[in-house]
Amino acid sequence: MSKILPVGLIASGRMIESPLIRYPALVSELGPVVASSRRLASRYANALKAGHAADVRELNLCRLVLIQAPQGDLPAMLAMLRAAPILWKSKVLALIDDDLDSEALHPMREVRASMGSVALAPSREKGMLVIEGDAAAVRLLNRWAAQARMNCVELKPQCKALYGAGLMAAGSLLSPVLDGATRSLRASGLSQLDTRRILSLVVEMAIRSQQAHGRKAWLSPASATRRPVVLNQLEALGEVDPVLAAFFQRSLIAVLDYIGQDLEWLGDPPPPYQPSPD
Repeated sequence: MSKILPVGLIASGRMIESPLIRYPALVSELGPVVASSRRLASRYANALKAGHAADVRELNLCRLVLIQAPQGDLPAMLAMLRAAPILWKSKVLALIDDDLDSEALHPMREVRASMGSVALAPSREKGMLVIEGDAAAVRLLNRWAAQARMNCVELKPQCKALYGAGLMAAGSLLSPVLDGATRSLRASGLSQLDTRRILSLVVEMAIRSQQAHGRKAWLSPASATRRPVVLNQLEALGEVDPVLAAFFQRSLIAVLDYIGQDLEWLGDPPPPYQPSPD
């Protein structure tokens, strides 16, 4: 495999959480590092222990140019790149960002740059990248990752928001549900250790069933035999923790509505929680 020599970087903002810091193999071929000043560019190169501070014109030597910058800095950065004497037609510009995809680089389309984006994917292994963008960008980003001995998963172009929504659902939405489950189990008299053990087992079994059978493995709380059990559970929980009971009821309503099952038996959703004034 021929090497991508050199890789360029234009950067602003904090670098500490960047994949380039966490996985130094990604910058093994780093050349010019560009920032708003030579001093800042030198600081980035020193932090990465790779590359060298350079003028923006030196990016003309690179086929792959990475952008590491906060969203608010992108317009000025892209304007600088568009104004620079760089032939972009054969180059790939790739944004390193967890949320933004290649569409954030759309002003560079007029100068015929190929555009992509890259982010770290959740992984227990040595690291995995999520990439998307134009076909030429995806091909080069795959080569770049392979040189760093990292695997890639590829998204459809300009679909990182959908990917992010999936991660948000699995993380941000799931966490409060698990917290509520913990509170309910603890209220039943279980010790913290037993609660963690039982909840971990239930979650592990649910994940395995979902992976093996999808929605078919789901035990519906709306089945004829489960409805009275669920209503009794909500009533019992409401006596000890009304806020948690209301959260469970609203969650059940949302789930049944998503699945397309009858939810009238749950009654009207409880009003929004209003904390008592001090």
